[in-house]
Parts: sequence; structure tokens; C-alpha cells
Amino acid sequence: MDIHYGDYITTNELNKLKELNEETNVKKTNINNQNILNISLKELFDNWIFIIKNVIDELSIFIRDFNTYFIEVDNRSERIQMIITDFINIFIKLNRPMYVGFTIIFFAILIQSLFN
Repeated sequence: MDIHYGDYITTNELNKLKELNEETNVKKTNINNQNILNISLKELFDNWIFIIKNVIDELSIFIRDFNTYFIEVDNRSERIQMIITDFINIFIKLNRPMYVGFTIIFFAILIQSLFN
């Protein structure tokens, strides 16, 4: 059964519908491009390098500025909570957990193969 929308909605509504369909298609494409199953190995490797580089940079900043936790916060439990929260946030930003997990698995296999 063919439905001709021109018989039921105005031209402005039809144009708005086309515009919304285009926006939806762009958003679906962006979501699919971020899915690990839809990217090439080269993109996966490039993303992995970029993300691990950022994690290492943020870890070095965290270690460099570690003394500020003792200056800013007097309460010991708040200080420990802030340190742990900031440390964990380095690893769980955006889509980092997957790549950090890959790195941990890679190094675990590497270490096991070196010592066996």
C-alpha cells in the first residue's frame, strides 16, 4: 500500500520531515562510526595510540600535581576520596575503558610470555 504524504501534510511539514530524517541519518552514522565493530583495524590502532598517549599524559600531570591534594584538603577522608576519584576518572573518560583494558591484557600477555 503506497501512502502519498503530500495528500495529508503541508509542504512545510514535508520539508521539516526531510530535514529531521537527514539529521537522524547523520546521528546514526556518527554512532555507527564510534562503534568498535564498525571501524577498521588501522582506526582502532590509531585510536588506541591516541587514547593511551592521553592517559599517560594525564597520569604524569596527576603525579606531578599530587602534592596539591595535601594542600587543598585538610580532611583525610576527603583527600583520599579526591585522589581515588581523580585517578579513576583518568581511565574512565569517554571510551577509554575499552582501550585501557586492551592495554592491560596486552601487557599481561607480554609479561607472561617473558617469564615463562
